[in-house]
Amino acid sequence: MPGALARRSTRRLAMLGGVFVLLAVMLVPPLRAYLVQQQQYRDLEASVTHKESTVTELRQRTQDWQNPAYVEQQSRARLRYVRPGETAYVVVGADTLRDRPAHDSLSVIDPGHSAEPRAWYTTVWDSIATGDTMGDDPRTAPVSRLDAPEAETDPTTGLPVTTPATPPAAPTTGP
Repeated sequence: MPGALARRSTRRLAMLGGVFVLLAVMLVPPLRAYLVQQQQYRDLEASVTHKESTVTELRQRTQDWQNPAYVEQQSRARLRYVRPGETAYVVVGADTLRDRPAHDSLSVIDPGHSAEPRAWYTTVWDSIATGDTMGDDPRTAPVSRLDAPEAETDPTTGLPVTTPATPPAAPTTGP
């Protein structure tokens, strides 16, 4: 009888294994669908949260544009508007210097020239182009002497002061 008992327990074990396989085949697809739907739900919640924050930001912008001081500030900054009687000054080339990285080195003669190595023919061509336009662009103008005495400047305007030439003395006639 020990052989019959072993066969019977083997059959029961095989039947139990078959039931587990059948359950696994039946339960895996719905479980996978459930997990995918849960992930989609979390993604949609994150999307809704992001969109709500965007709506809040846009409502704040709309409120900002209702404020006359904000409208004036934006008009001055974006459109360069000034009030009557005010004088607007625009520094030419300031945008290119502001956008330049701080670690970039500049040449004294040409601020647009960096210290990166270049091919020799590029340097020659730039030299020819600079020689042709010398004096047209202040960035490419030759450097003034560094040992020249500094000119006297007006403290209110910062412009160089020219000293008026003294008129020659009137000739005196004899007695």
